[in-house]
Amino acid sequence: MDDIKLMDLVDIYNFDWSKIASKLKKPKNLIMKRYKKRLDPKLKFSKFTNEEDFLIINLYKIYGGLWNFISKFLPCRNSMMIKNRFYSTLKKRISAEKDLNIIEKSEIETSISNNICNSSRDRNYLYFENIKIASNSIYEFNFYS
Repeated sequence: MDDIKLMDLVDIYNFDWSKIASKLKKPKNLIMKRYKKRLDPKLKFSKFTNEEDFLIINLYKIYGGLWNFISKFLPCRNSMMIKNRFYSTLKKRISAEKDLNIIEKSEIETSISNNICNSSRDRNYLYFENIKIASNSIYEFNFYS
């Protein structure tokens, strides 16, 4: 599939996947998936940060393998990226530290006031999207160095 042509058609037809599919003579689902998983300019392809790893591990402990749901807490990463990161790197970390209980469900509470991806100056908590996560685990972060 010609990615440049797909990107141009997305600009022209403003995400009307049916029109784009007819122009490219490809199935709509294939084109949509290609764009959302690989070509979307909002995606971040850089190395995962410690904060992102921390969030993925703890969201996995709560929600399991609901990768599409978990990806909503990391707006610059898609579900495929998160799942691959978890199984390639983070699952080994969880297995190695299984008995340490990095974070308990009771330490996580919803935070309505914070709807953007950022970290707080409060060193006791790490904020992402609409959740507040206690950072008193073995993954201590120094956000201000």
